[in-house]
Amino acid sequence: MMMISTKSKLRNIFLLLAIANVNFCVKGHPMNSAKLAEEVKDGVNAAHGDSLSNNLGTVPDVPHQIPNDKSGTPAIEDPKAAIEDPKDMKGFNKALKSTPESEKLGTSSVEGIPQPEFDRGFLRPFGAKMKFLKPDQVQKLSTDDLITYMAEKDKNVRDLAIKLRDAKQDSTKNGTPEIKQTYDKAYEKTKAAAEKLVSEESLTRDALLKLTEEQYVEKAALFDKDVYRNNLKRQTYEKLLRSETDVLYREVARIFIAREGEPALTAKIERLALTLENNADTRSKPIDYLAIAADFLKNQANLHADDPELNLYKAEIKAREIEANRAMKEALKGADKLFKRNKILKSPDM
Repeated sequence: MMMISTKSKLRNIFLLLAIANVNFCVKGHPMNSAKLAEEVKDGVNAAHGDSLSNNLGTVPDVPHQIPNDKSGTPAIEDPKAAIEDPKDMKGFNKALKSTPESEKLGTSSVEGIPQPEFDRGFLRPFGAKMKFLKPDQVQKLSTDDLITYMAEKDKNVRDLAIKLRDAKQDSTKNGTPEIKQTYDKAYEKTKAAAEKLVSEESLTRDALLKLTEEQYVEKAALFDKDVYRNNLKRQTYEKLLRSETDVLYREVARIFIAREGEPALTAKIERLALTLENNADTRSKPIDYLAIAADFLKNQANLHADDPELNLYKAEIKAREIEANRAMKEALKGADKLFKRNKILKSPDM
């Protein structure tokens, strides 16, 4: 891996804190190049402090008390538990190892990021590990156990389970028919989301072939600890990369506009967006604001080789991409083994 300066390491630690509660799963739909270009151009006028929340989205990512049965009996579940084992942390770079203890427990003191208060009793013992079962074993779980299992590993189910918990608390305090109906609807919605993740239809060979690489790995991460760990490492490196890109793009784009004008920036961004769109395939990541911004920065770094900030960014982006790609490669390898081992995939063409 490429060596990075002390200044860069300090920046990494700051960025890691800044993105502790960022929702990395950017779930965009395919967009045309003109619309993407407009989104990137508009990003120049956004304040730095707003950039993460506007373009990545912020969500609280803390351990939650997930209902263990329909009557509301709690089970203590920690969605970050899989990475608390020191052995599982091996291979993370120094910036990751510098994560403060409060962040490991799912909390942070970063200004501007929502920090909801949760009863400390909701946390499992520090270092507790998540359980991973084979797909057919997960399919045999009771509905309530399935909700708990999936809420640990999938953000959508976790968010629904939190609403379910809140609905249960409301129904306990005020047992009106309307409140009871709200709870029942929340339960059914959470149940449906958890069941969909492990449905027979979603685990066929044809269904898996239609997934992007990220979706394919995320599906396998529901059932395999090593895939989950490698996917988490990939996400962490990409979060750092996307945060750096978001901040630096705004600085470089303003300089570009001052030098060459806004029409020139618009034209360049549209060309980059169109190139990305034409080179994309069905297994590629969705093309979004930061994908184009990253290409713009690489382009400017190549044109202005004497710019220290752009050179630093170019070095960092290469290091991040190497680590993220390595983790993705391991995650894909693990996903292939998992699905072939469970006789979902019987040919090596994934």
